[in-house]
Amino acid sequence: MSKLDMLWVSDLRNPGFSFPEHANMTNIENLILRNCNIIGPVPEYIANWIWLEYLDLSFNNLTGRIPNLKNVSEVLLTGNMLDGPIPPLIDNDMDLSYNNILLPKDAKEGKPHGSGPKPHGPEPNTKPNRNYILEARDKYCQGKSKYYSLFINCGGGQTSFEGNQYDEDINETKFYESPGGKWAYSCSGDFLSASADSSDYLKNMTCGVSEQSLHETARLCPTSLTYYGFCLHKGNYTVKLHFAEIVYTKDEDYSSSGKRIFDVYIQGEKKLENFNIKDEAGWPNKLHTREFVTHVDENPLVIHFFWAGKGSIYNTPQLNGPLVSAISVTPSKKYGTYLNLFLADISPSSSSGEIISLLLSVIKCYFQTSQFQKAINYLLQK
Repeated sequence: MSKLDMLWVSDLRNPGFSFPEHANMTNIENLILRNCNIIGPVPEYIANWIWLEYLDLSFNNLTGRIPNLKNVSEVLLTGNMLDGPIPPLIDNDMDLSYNNILLPKDAKEGKPHGSGPKPHGPEPNTKPNRNYILEARDKYCQGKSKYYSLFINCGGGQTSFEGNQYDEDINETKFYESPGGKWAYSCSGDFLSASADSSDYLKNMTCGVSEQSLHETARLCPTSLTYYGFCLHKGNYTVKLHFAEIVYTKDEDYSSSGKRIFDVYIQGEKKLENFNIKDEAGWPNKLHTREFVTHVDENPLVIHFFWAGKGSIYNTPQLNGPLVSAISVTPSKKYGTYLNLFLADISPSSSSGEIISLLLSVIKCYFQTSQFQKAINYLLQK
């Protein structure tokens, strides 16, 4: 192992294992051990691997503090149970989201971390933390449900599609919360292409898409992309996911032969495994949709897209990871479910004012459905 310069392992199913006490990998430059169920601390000896440039230990069960990995250019530790402070004077690109990192007061206020001047490297990404769902639920919902639907135009501007208004989703940061806190997204990982940057999180294909404008844009994320829907009323919902492969499309750069394969989880349940948009749609730039029924209780709706390292990684432009064009969330049965959701939100302690407010929300949502609008338009034309 002492002469090994690259090791990539991902998506292992096992009862859990820890790092060895010693590891002779002093020539390693690129180490990826992602989603392998590794437990225990990150060993201190990794900091002594002087040639190591890229370290990805994301989506494991690592605990304890982060060693001082100041010589490593990129460090991905998202999705673990690490705690403690960020080592001082870190000058690398570090993703620490979905951990329990202790932030100093100045970091919480948006100032550089550490006890001294920050080097010129980027600030570590620490949002969201492992408690984000509970914190956001309390912050935005305050114990009350507000919405019966959710529509997001992933990677594109605000638009109307099939009678529904889709929110814009054009931010290039790794973490974003919509105005008012109706939804949020989180992105983690790093593209394999050295030339890729945050602008590649948004993709736009203005020609060649065979369907309506909703599918000309998409949000792309290197490893893990999670959308959260907050303050939905309790009940069953239909989640409709819109896909179109608008990146691996060109014959001249051989990207049309590239394979994008990822998994989809809704409310923690795996709905799609090894999903390939082009195979399902039959062609690049062609729309493909999938619908799933899921249940929402007092916690947010969570839709998670995850790249487990499968598919093409050497085809240019090497923009690996999950891609989605739009998300719609509606009651699972257009008409009957609105009443069911209304009744589910009524408790014995509900006041008459709260009941009337809920009923008005149901009526408003019912009248906004595209099927009802079409029926009204048909009758008016008679």
